[in-house]
Amino acid sequence: PLQSTSVDPEALAFRRGLLTLELAMRRNAPAGLDFEQRIRRQDFEVVVMRGAEHFPHDMDAGDAGFADDNRLFWADWRGHREMATLLESAYNVRAVRKPFVILIPRRDAATAAFP
Repeated sequence: PLQSTSVDPEALAFRRGLLTLELAMRRNAPAGLDFEQRIRRQDFEVVVMRGAEHFPHDMDAGDAGFADDNRLFWADWRGHREMATLLESAYNVRAVRKPFVILIPRRDAATAAFP
């Protein structure tokens, strides 16, 4: 959800794209099914998302406060239940470089270094 009175056009475009993709997933449309399969297979080495509002500054997994901020990040995405559940099942938040949240596959999360 947008939480500001001034609308960032890029953030709005991101949300619209997310909603379109989520709708395609709900309708079992080819684009939605393809995206879901790619996420489940962890085809992407990195997923970059907007939405770092819950993180006070750039952070890496393991930094003080990161775990709590990470929980808030995923809780905020619960409005997009299918998308949040899908992404969280296959990817971990590894780093935050405001305004972006960087996700990596769960299989790589324990060993990945991020600059």
